[in-house]
Amino acid sequence: MPEPETYPGQRPDIKSMFSEISERYDALNRFMSLGRDRFWRDCLSRRLLVLGAPGRFLDLATGTGDQILSIKKFQKGSEVTGLDFSGAMLALAQKKLRVASAEGSLGDPMPTLVRGDALTPPLPAGSFDSVTISFGLRNIAEKKALYASILRLLRPGGRFLALEVFFDPRSLLAPIHLWHLKTVIPFMAGQIFQSSGEAYAYLCDSVVDFPHPHRVIDDLLAAGFVNPGFRAYTFGGAAIIWCHKPPDA
Repeated sequence: MPEPETYPGQRPDIKSMFSEISERYDALNRFMSLGRDRFWRDCLSRRLLVLGAPGRFLDLATGTGDQILSIKKFQKGSEVTGLDFSGAMLALAQKKLRVASAEGSLGDPMPTLVRGDALTPPLPAGSFDSVTISFGLRNIAEKKALYASILRLLRPGGRFLALEVFFDPRSLLAPIHLWHLKTVIPFMAGQIFQSSGEAYAYLCDSVVDFPHPHRVIDDLLAAGFVNPGFRAYTFGGAAIIWCHKPPDA
């Protein structure tokens, strides 16, 4: 079945953009985060909520599968599903999972990969203890529809966790951070990694434009989530935001 050109709630060209950079996505992420992205992912995995052993988790915008590997490292025996709209990204994720499985580091059961849109995922309601999204929240335009979709997918009392990079103009390191985002990353993407400088210019702009965690939490509360919180990492360059589906929902 051919992939649709766009999905609801996404920039019209974002699927092709991520497909274009898929082969270099991991290396570029290491560079963008100065090597901290794996640490941040592990911090998120430690905060997963298990409502019933061994745990059922969904990773939205799963990309090349790094968050899935982190989840399986901390939640042995859990059932993990990864969803993404990019077939190219999912193909790379599948390769990673096969290698990890062959090495014995993945464990059973094998994660499931699903191609689809986070706003209308082809997954049953009330299926997951925790739903995660890492570095993908800022790329989804229809946040209200996304939050409604996540509430549908979570079990009552389940947890939603979002890992995002942020730019805080009030930080003492803001000038250096802005120079890194606006100048260094797009240049290095084009020159060293021979990737799309335009694509990473967009990604860097999306970091600068993304709201502070307090504003994200306000939107989550308005959407019907409860008991929110967040923790910043690496001098405020990244944060994990969490909240819960009401237990009586």
